[in-house]
Amino acid sequence: SVYDEKGKERPYVFYIPSTMKTSGNSMLVFIPGGEKPEDFFRRNHWDLVLEKYAITTYFVSALEGWDQENPGLEMDMATRVMEEMRSMEYFPCNAPGVYCMGFGDGARMAAVFSVLHVSVLAAWAAYGDTQLDESLLDWLGTAPSDCDGGIMRGQVPLPSFIIDDGESNVVRFFKKACRTK
Repeated sequence: SVYDEKGKERPYVFYIPSTMKTSGNSMLVFIPGGEKPEDFFRRNHWDLVLEKYAITTYFVSALEGWDQENPGLEMDMATRVMEEMRSMEYFPCNAPGVYCMGFGDGARMAAVFSVLHVSVLAAWAAYGDTQLDESLLDWLGTAPSDCDGGIMRGQVPLPSFIIDDGESNVVRFFKKACRTK
């Protein structure tokens, strides 16, 4: 578990496939709020996919639901998990092989995380509502990227797979960054 800024415990499941070499691809999955990470992991048979593709994965949760009004609080917690991913002595993640996913209301958290860390992710995916506050997305898009201060986050292309109920502003954001229609 990690603890958020308010001292609430945030449990997560950390899965290392038996097919994993000493380092490789890693993924951070924002599960639907209110679910226990171990239940989400087992019910959806993630072990089968992760064994097949040898991806070390963290399933992070918000047992009381994701704080949609203050995503910064959620990102602090997620960033601590990513720092742990990178600092492991055994099975550290490869820098160019970090992925992010989000499901349900965790899709919005994955969207924020992906915009924040656009230069260090290999790709991201979401299944759920990814719509963000327009002023937050504008601010994030014009902030310097996390790897090259001369490039804005909104200019960094990131492979994205988004299943959303409509044309969210995050979809438009990544289409523009990836120069696609």
